[in-house]
Amino acid sequence: MNDVYSGLEPGELWRHFDALNRIGRPSGNEAGARQYVQHVASEYNCTFRTDSYGNIVVYVPSRTASTSPLPTCVQAHLDMVKATAPGVTHDFDTDPIVPQRDGDRITATGTTLGADNGIGAAAALALITDTSLKTGPLELLFTVEEETGLKGAAALDGSLLTSKALINLDSEDPSTLTIGCAGGEAVTITVPVNMEPVPADWSTWEVRIGGLRGGHSGVEIHKNLTNAIHYALRRSPGLRLASITGGSAHNAVPKEATAQFCVPPERTEEWAGYRPDSKLIDEQRSRLNEPGLTVDIERTATSQTALSVDDTAIVIDMLYAIKTGVITMSPVFSGKVQTSQNLAIVKTSDAAVDILVSIRSFVAADIQAAENDLRKLADAAGASLTVSSAYPSWEPNPSSTLLRTTMEAFEHIMGKAPIVEVIHAGLECGVISAKVPGMEAISFGPTITGAHTPEEAVYPESVKSTWKLLIEVLRRLS
Repeated sequence: MNDVYSGLEPGELWRHFDALNRIGRPSGNEAGARQYVQHVASEYNCTFRTDSYGNIVVYVPSRTASTSPLPTCVQAHLDMVKATAPGVTHDFDTDPIVPQRDGDRITATGTTLGADNGIGAAAALALITDTSLKTGPLELLFTVEEETGLKGAAALDGSLLTSKALINLDSEDPSTLTIGCAGGEAVTITVPVNMEPVPADWSTWEVRIGGLRGGHSGVEIHKNLTNAIHYALRRSPGLRLASITGGSAHNAVPKEATAQFCVPPERTEEWAGYRPDSKLIDEQRSRLNEPGLTVDIERTATSQTALSVDDTAIVIDMLYAIKTGVITMSPVFSGKVQTSQNLAIVKTSDAAVDILVSIRSFVAADIQAAENDLRKLADAAGASLTVSSAYPSWEPNPSSTLLRTTMEAFEHIMGKAPIVEVIHAGLECGVISAKVPGMEAISFGPTITGAHTPEEAVYPESVKSTWKLLIEVLRRLS
């Protein structure tokens, strides 16, 4: 095991986290991580089943004298978001995550750490290999492609589960028990464009935006995060857009974006005068609360083709028109975002500009209204719109038996009452519990900060305490 994890408890959990982070496991490429789960299950004589989408359930027999026939489901997802710091090259399919110990936290070296949800998956694996634990029968569910829209949970074969209690380990605040979440969907707008030759006397300029805070487009959307795609745009008569790229995932606020503009000869001198002025950028950093903001504008080799002036205006106007951030606050849950929208990804091809927008809300009608607004924009631009990765909200049940049991266990372990809340982010609980009639669900987890960014960190002391909570809940349920 990596020395970074030396002395951390529980040892089995950190051993499995280290093993998972040596395996490439970005969304859509979880095969290696799934094979590791299968290997661990086989080594400890536990049966497992895998559905057609790649989700896997490991069945752990009771290790108590309990005769309860009903197991408890403990669930985590295997995939992770791939994001790197500026200048860092990392192949998430093959390269191991390189951990660092920074005081009271664990981080990665220039990349996302994968604690979301590798810590949860490692905890579930530790339930297999720590044979000293006295738990009732368990169904350990490892889902795939959570980070790209809860796809694994949506495709889950519900017949793999018989549990009536689901403990999801994908939360990031150890003082909180989560009992509900927003629903959402991903909307892709495809704007058809004509790439036309660029005259030889035109110049091409690249605008690069970087160093923004970024963050989770659900739980951090209220922080007024600057969207790099919006910030990279330049609206000016006569310009032609050669390309624009930005964003890395539907559930991350873009922290970097690059756009190339072709400029007619009479405006070359004007663009040559665009030099990042430290005083101006400092003012922008302060105004936007983006201390790491960088803006680079430089001349590059002349692009051979670019969008027409008219297509450029259509694309830029649409990107400006797409709302990004908080739409409405909840009148029911104080201080909680009800509806939000994230301009998540944009990319250019030879025939189209593809724009991915993530919508979230506790209210289904709000999701539909946001989709309708985007559809109007698409129709006006002659673009197509498709909806994918739609998932339902998870309706809270404050009177559930599982919540009561977990609250009692929490007070016993933590010495205080938990905060019980709903979150403005997608969790798999609602999707999974809908597949098993009568299933109750709850979510908790350790402190994880900076999820979906290279600043992601997990705090070992909170991992230790939430592990104790998990074991106490399972003891009470057995």
